[in-house]
Amino acid sequence: MYILLVDDNYEDMVHFKDELELEGHRVVHVHDYKELKIECESKNNYDGIILDLMFPPENGIPIKESDYGYRGGQILYNNLIKSSFPEVPFVILTAMDKTTKIFNSILDDLSKLPAFRGVFQKPTEVKNILDALMSQKKRGNIQS
Repeated sequence: MYILLVDDNYEDMVHFKDELELEGHRVVHVHDYKELKIECESKNNYDGIILDLMFPPENGIPIKESDYGYRGGQILYNNLIKSSFPEVPFVILTAMDKTTKIFNSILDDLSKLPAFRGVFQKPTEVKNILDALMSQKKRGNIQS
């Protein structure tokens, strides 16, 4: 698979990216709004997208609209990813507490999208994410 990994934490994701590549997948890792915008304009033919939910409110992610960064990934998806890659399956990979109202609100919004394939709590097994990206079915429940 050709995968777009969207996560602002480079250090935590380097091993995750390495593991995906060891499994034979090609991965492009973008860390912020500017890099994602460039990647979305490239119109690469991705097979799947892995998206973090929390991004610092900067460079195109407004503070209040993003609930101080908690909705950053949702804003990136709605403002950039969805228009460039509308049919590419995506999953959420997050450390956000799944019991919060904001998490459930974000999940409710994103799970309505046809390309949505599920939510995974960090850390998780690469295999679980790959299975979800290759699945034709949505998975609304958080996986660990």
